[in-house]
Amino acid sequence: MSAANEIIGLVPSGGYGKRMRPIKVWKELIHVGYKKVKIGESMKNIPKVVSEYTVENMIEAGAKKIIMILNDQKFDIFRYFEDGSQYGASIVYTCQNADSGFTGMPIAIDTAYPWIQNKTVLMGMPDTIVDPYDSFKHLLKSHQDQESDLTLGVLPTNCPQRLAPVVFDEVTSEVRDIFDKPKSTQIYNTWCMAVWSGRFTELLHSFVNQVKDGSRPCEKEIILSDVFRESLRQGLKVYARYFPKGSFHDLGDVNEFISSRIKIEKATISEEAMNV
Repeated sequence: MSAANEIIGLVPSGGYGKRMRPIKVWKELIHVGYKKVKIGESMKNIPKVVSEYTVENMIEAGAKKIIMILNDQKFDIFRYFEDGSQYGASIVYTCQNADSGFTGMPIAIDTAYPWIQNKTVLMGMPDTIVDPYDSFKHLLKSHQDQESDLTLGVLPTNCPQRLAPVVFDEVTSEVRDIFDKPKSTQIYNTWCMAVWSGRFTELLHSFVNQVKDGSRPCEKEIILSDVFRESLRQGLKVYARYFPKGSFHDLGDVNEFISSRIKIEKATISEEAMNV
């Protein structure tokens, strides 16, 4: 397999969970739903943590290697996932540098730069559960079919003002613009996952270096949607894969956590009842 065809899962988990306060458990390890495991001679349901949904979604799409980006306090995540062998994949870890003076997802992602150059990257959030659960498989296929540099997984939402709505051509799926938490909008969707190739990795790396050396004026927190918009300005091939019947749950926000958890666990219980 060539480097460009190698699929790497990337899970930025370097945040400190400020949106989840006063809950002090790392949000990536909060139990939501259940999974079946073999205990002795029988299969048992045990609690499943939020970030497992993203990791399993990536593996389902063909990722054999997963990079989780942590801060210097998240040893519990390393302890939970270990080397990834229980999932049939290899999971490794990088540590986000907190001394750069800048924060934001592009800073975290760039710590993995030496390992994702010239690779196909599946990037998913550790605190977001996307339905369909195999959405990365469909997103990757769209990315490959269109020979895209960057493909965004876009889902409908009722609250685009808190998220990142995407303007795209409904016929060609070409992305025209991306907004981050607009005060008002009539675009009721948001991107919540992405697949990209080496050309976008290089653009992100250059963007971050320019911010660090002061040649690109920027706020202290760098927004990933701003890097996506820069890719549009530089003429990269950027497409959307829209999931019109899809949904996602942001478990990283304490205000949404309870309602999302109830929906997911009700669905799990209903599925179990149907299989009895």
